[in-house]
Amino acid sequence: MTKFLKVTALAVAAVVLLGIAGPPLVALLISAAIVAGGLHYFTKSTSLPGQIIWGSLIAVGVLSALSNVPGLVVLAIAGVVYYFYKNGDMPTFQKTTSTDDPFDHFEREWAKMNR
Repeated sequence: MTKFLKVTALAVAAVVLLGIAGPPLVALLISAAIVAGGLHYFTKSTSLPGQIIWGSLIAVGVLSALSNVPGLVVLAIAGVVYYFYKNGDMPTFQKTTSTDDPFDHFEREWAKMNR
């Protein structure tokens, strides 16, 4: 029963992730690009006014990313799905094919006969 609940919760999380993933993630990507560009030019800048301008651009990018709550929710859901996928808590459905047919394992049966 617990595996069924885990699979159901994971399926619901995946559907929610696919349903709301588009625009919020694009906005989060743009915010991250603004922060990355600001950090790049902030470290290259040698003048104080340049550092203030690039620092304010970094602050705008960080505030934009933090205000993008749906994008952060999508990232959290994706993290949960990835965690369950990597830790192997997903139930595995394996088809067992164990037969006693001697023709399935010819080499083993041939070795038994030649002893």
